[in-house]
Amino acid sequence: MGLLERILRGEFVNPATLLGAIFYALLFLFLAWLGARSLRLTLTRLEDGLLDRTTARFLRRMGLTLIWMLAIILYAHLIPELRALGTALLTGASVASVVIGIAAQATLGNLIAGVSLLLYRPFQFS
Repeated sequence: MGLLERILRGEFVNPATLLGAIFYALLFLFLAWLGARSLRLTLTRLEDGLLDRTTARFLRRMGLTLIWMLAIILYAHLIPELRALGTALLTGASVASVVIGIAAQATLGNLIAGVSLLLYRPFQFS
């Protein structure tokens, strides 16, 4: 069976087939790359006026991590053979965040305060 026949039968967009899984992998890679590039360009433009360099670098790293993790988890949840892995990733991330949040309340409070200081800049040095 040729590639054209597979495309016409809908295997190209069916995530249960190998061709569909490859198609969606490429689609998610492209969308994640596009989101990462848009984030970089936006933060680079904002770095000159609205944001300082440290804040822009922090937001860029956090945003890129979020974009790529979201793309991987959504892809794993879309493909039927990887759905259990996607669910396990979401569950593991949820449990880990709760455990770490309870164990490190004071440290996380200081981290959030530091991020707030970094983003809001209540003190200006000249």
